[in-house]
Amino acid sequence: MTSIPDGMILPGDGNPYGFTAERFDGYLWQLDGAVMISLIVARQPGAGHFRELVETILASGQSVKVPTPFANMQRILAKNGFVETQEYSDVMQDVVEVWVKTP
Repeated sequence: MTSIPDGMILPGDGNPYGFTAERFDGYLWQLDGAVMISLIVARQPGAGHFRELVETILASGQSVKVPTPFANMQRILAKNGFVETQEYSDVMQDVVEVWVKTP
């Protein structure tokens, strides 16, 4: 399992996931054995960088979670084997849609 502490991960923060500024804008969250893809924009859409990012995270033993994705991202997630779930969010104080893929 990865040794990254819980919290925000910015592109190029020396993370082992390949989440670099050359490939992505946005941020991730490391939280309780999962990496939350909170906001991500591929700099080269269709190049496979998102798929590689997900595979690298899964190979590290972490789950990947995407909360409340837009419709286009939902199609990408479904294509890549993510499953739609519902989770309680302490931040939102409500149940929210979260797409999940586990190792």
